[in-house]
Amino acid sequence: GDLIDNLEKFGIRDDTAIIMTADHGDMMGERGLIEKRVFYEYSARIPLICSYPKLWRQGATSPAPVSLIDIFPTIADLIGEELPIPIDGRSFHKYLEDEEFCDPNRVAISEYHCEGVQAPCFMIAWDKYKLIYVDDDNMQLFDLINDPDELHNCSNDEEHASTLKKMRQILLDRFDFDAIHTDVMAKQQRARYITQTMKKGEKVSWDYSPPSHADTKYLRAK
Repeated sequence: GDLIDNLEKFGIRDDTAIIMTADHGDMMGERGLIEKRVFYEYSARIPLICSYPKLWRQGATSPAPVSLIDIFPTIADLIGEELPIPIDGRSFHKYLEDEEFCDPNRVAISEYHCEGVQAPCFMIAWDKYKLIYVDDDNMQLFDLINDPDELHNCSNDEEHASTLKKMRQILLDRFDFDAIHTDVMAKQQRARYITQTMKKGEKVSWDYSPPSHADTKYLRAK
């Protein structure tokens, strides 16, 4: 594209690291759903394309689970900077350099505490598995290699019991579910109070909603 053309034009393509990604996917009608707000692959999985001819492997792929919060520490790794404080993200720089590198404990975690869920909802991806967790009575475990369409919930399968236990424990170690639930409920009460109060006088919306035009939102065949 134009970006690559201009980098090559000025002779700096090989000295430029490019990372292309997105903030979320879109269900696009899959399972009768649109937009995001769920942890199925169409919504949660996004492209991550990295190119740096001088150092990174070109044209290679990796199945390692990574997240948007991993990009910052990866860039810090690239330029040789040590982060002064602990952060949640983990660099994936070694995956870009070394085809043989593998961290068996690497996971990607996401949270959702907004519209459409009755309790805080979490997702963890590890190895070839994805666990969607609300509580012990509401879990979905998918084998993304053998079941890429996420049609079979493995959470009750005996053969996946150890995998489920491991992934569930990672979430329990990282999050205080009761504290998160209490915090979310308090914020909902506060938001409800503000909404009722703002109905008096001139209504001011706290949310910015960008214009959405159906004729330009999606790419259609011509």
